[in-house]
Amino acid sequence: MTLLSRPFLLLALAAACGGEEETREAFDWREDDRLRVTLHTTAPLGHFDRDTGDMLPVMVEKLATGRPEVQNHYRGELAAAGERSVTLIDDLIQRYAATQNGTLVIGSSLGVLGLSDAPSAVVTVRRMLGHPAESVRSAAIRAMAKLAQPQDYETLKSLMPLVNGELRRALVQAMGTADPERLAGDLSIWIKDDDEVGLLVLAARAVASSGAGVALTRDVLTMKASDHPNLEPFLVAALAAAGDPEAEALLELLLKHDSELVRTRAMEAVTMSKQSGLLFDMAAEDPSETLRVLATEAVQELDDDRLLPTLREGTRDSSPKVRQASLRALLATGDSAAVGVFMEMLASGPSELGPALRAVRGLWEHQPGLEERAAVALITTLEGMADRALKEREPWIQALGQVPSQEAADWLLSLARVAEGDRHHLSAHRWLCLQVSNCGSIGQDRLIAAWRSEADPERRLDYLWAASMSRGSETVDFLVEVALDDACPDYERLFSAECLTRLGATLVVAPVLKRACIRITDPLVRPAFEELLWRWYG
Repeated sequence: MTLLSRPFLLLALAAACGGEEETREAFDWREDDRLRVTLHTTAPLGHFDRDTGDMLPVMVEKLATGRPEVQNHYRGELAAAGERSVTLIDDLIQRYAATQNGTLVIGSSLGVLGLSDAPSAVVTVRRMLGHPAESVRSAAIRAMAKLAQPQDYETLKSLMPLVNGELRRALVQAMGTADPERLAGDLSIWIKDDDEVGLLVLAARAVASSGAGVALTRDVLTMKASDHPNLEPFLVAALAAAGDPEAEALLELLLKHDSELVRTRAMEAVTMSKQSGLLFDMAAEDPSETLRVLATEAVQELDDDRLLPTLREGTRDSSPKVRQASLRALLATGDSAAVGVFMEMLASGPSELGPALRAVRGLWEHQPGLEERAAVALITTLEGMADRALKEREPWIQALGQVPSQEAADWLLSLARVAEGDRHHLSAHRWLCLQVSNCGSIGQDRLIAAWRSEADPERRLDYLWAASMSRGSETVDFLVEVALDDACPDYERLFSAECLTRLGATLVVAPVLKRACIRITDPLVRPAFEELLWRWYG
């Protein structure tokens, strides 16, 4: 019988002994922390009778009337909803323009438009740049950081004397979005006037990141202000990216400067101006652990013969953070040497488990079969520790939960069914289900299967709760199934509804939950379900 196929012995023992349900305390779902807040309704509004066939106008109206959690959730959906959403938001702004709390509504609306890709979004935002309320102008400037077009440059520039602090950063970014070469020209003038360094740095960063260094005058490096360590690297990088040979040589010197501050800014400027090929020496030799990590992360996407030797050497660095960054980059390349390093880290003790699993997160597909090798190694270690308390095994259990393997998920579920006590204020069963959820879609599938076959109400809720942790479409499909299933306890359907309001697309979820609510009969759950619908969709 193999390691991964034999039944978990303690589970078999528990089943053979029987009587477990008689000794378990009765589960009171009304007091469960996952339901307690949702069940609480201070002012029940009664039967939910609103039309959920067209939710976009309702979602826009919630920018004015909704609770903060609802507004925050709808921002992304409204920003992605296209031209009709922009039209509805523009109408909302006009309706609230003269009301007592109009500036708050307009500011929230501009925040949504600032995330939109709809061509008409900038038209509404542009109009708000001249609004008499400072808070509205500020919201419009922040939105322009993404939306600004060349014709907006002079208007934005005219606001410069009126803003300061963080808003000035947003304004300069908006000017760089509108026309980075004109910003480079203004920057050349501002430096001559020895304007405030903070403003110059913001402008230089915008110029470097946009590739507009060609519009800088060469004499900017001779000005007094350009000596500032926060400014010079961005000016030099912008000119170097534009092909200035003297700037290229100076940039390499700045990357080796005695001052860590200068090297840090130089590395930022190099990365920002897409010249990361200059960072290989820094990744291998810089005395700063932090800079070695950042340089390693910056070079990992490059197609360069120096990449693999640099990363392999980095996995032997004295710093755990550098080793983790190097291993992650090496795993992403599919390099076979990374597998050996990873397996060595798994066997090196609890201090190396976290860095090893963080390094491979999201990269398992680059190393086929690695997840099974990792699961076998961790399960072998854990079975050798079977007589130890859950607390002592925790690092290896958490590591196993991050392996996207069916064997890992099944082993953890088997342990969950027999484990006793609690961890981190959760029952052992619930805590272990959480570890299974970390296995990704494989773990979610196993949790859903366990939920379907489980009779114990508390364990069913544990499986449902853990399965809802994922944000994928499969999770939404499962939660919709639960919400509409009359065979499920009403409180499970309420829990799934609460999750769906945050995970699913509102245009899809709202009609589903309205249908589900009609079939709820529990006298505690029904008003809570209705209140949920009023809060999100009423």
